Amino acid sequence: MNFVKTVKSVPLVSYSFVGFILSISALPLYIATPSIYAGLGQTIFVTGMMLMIIRLVDAFTDPIFGSLIDRTGGHRFLRWLNPSLIILASSVFFLFNPPEFLLNNSLFIFFWFFLFTLIVSISNGIANIAYQSWAFAWSSQAEIRNKLISGREVFVLIGLIVSSILIALESFGLLSVIIFLSSIVAVIWLRLIKTVSIDTTFSTKVKKRNFNFFSFESKRMKLFLVLCFFNTFANSIPALLFVFFFSDALLLEKSEGGILLSTYFLSAAISIPLWRKTISKIGNKQTWFAALALSIVFFITVLFLEEGHFYPFLFVCVITGVALGGELISAPAVLNDLIPPNRNETSVASTYFGIWSLVNKIAIALASGFCLPLLGIMGYDPNLVTEAGQSSLMFMYAGAPCVIKLVCMILLGYFIKKANV
Repeated sequence: MNFVKTVKSVPLVSYSFVGFILSISALPLYIATPSIYAGLGQTIFVTGMMLMIIRLVDAFTDPIFGSLIDRTGGHRFLRWLNPSLIILASSVFFLFNPPEFLLNNSLFIFFWFFLFTLIVSISNGIANIAYQSWAFAWSSQAEIRNKLISGREVFVLIGLIVSSILIALESFGLLSVIIFLSSIVAVIWLRLIKTVSIDTTFSTKVKKRNFNFFSFESKRMKLFLVLCFFNTFANSIPALLFVFFFSDALLLEKSEGGILLSTYFLSAAISIPLWRKTISKIGNKQTWFAALALSIVFFITVLFLEEGHFYPFLFVCVITGVALGGELISAPAVLNDLIPPNRNETSVASTYFGIWSLVNKIAIALASGFCLPLLGIMGYDPNLVTEAGQSSLMFMYAGAPCVIKLVCMILLGYFIKKANV
């Protein structure tokens, strides 16, 4: 069936554009806030522990909101997506632009950071759950769902590219304005999708019932969530440490860091059509396995980089960016296949995505609480970099993620084997 006929271009772009907003607002939370608030006098140990607590609080609210979305009548996705986008945009502005009178008081800085990081995380989480489960409810055809996911991830990566450039330039005011204006445009634009026909199978709200991780009958679903935990944990470590790595380990300029990060995400965006074809030929689980293998083989070479190695690191960013593209579209495609194709279970798609989001956020939280404080204990201080601190940073940035991804590959191989039995 022709994609243009099944999913019209305007609704597709309207849907996909939301991914731009969610990614452009999420990346600074992981990459920029540790360095921003370190510059305001907050240690990386405190920042790491706070991020862990915030992400854990945020994570455990995701299944709750997922269940609430499922129980909402009418166009339940828009009813949750639109207000959460506006709240997200407003809270991002306040997070990146703390008032000057707070800057001389460390306690006020602490509470300002905690409050608005928490609001950004929760509102982004609600929007993501409604957004991702909407693609599942759009159609019962896997082909259409996968194309919606691909379109979504392209805009996600565009948002990451724009965000990475503005982070490198430290243009947080401009970043806040772009997020706010984009959110307003998206809320208006999303009204166009109200005319899109959604299968009646997916349009019913769900009666209240007990639903949690341990109620999943499918062992494959539980194994999938374990896989996602390790994969997200591994990807979160270099995301958290990137700013520190390129400036303190490789001694590169901020402009070069922006080029590296934007190249990484641009490579991921360009690679998505290739990965889509790969999925259609060998399957989404096998594609995920290939992406992980590619990532490990090239990212481990970062351990051998030295000061000033911009171009070798740029090459690594290109290849690992391509690998990221495969990871981004494979995992949600696998989840879509795992949700049982019957009325009762598809009606709770938001709950499934909420629990998936819970697992991912726990991984991000633990990565924040693990790598930043541990780096401080190992002697790394961004305000006073020593040779021992550089070595610790190198291993934590590249070595630890590769070991974790290797574990993920082993589990994924077992997952594929069980699926073929």
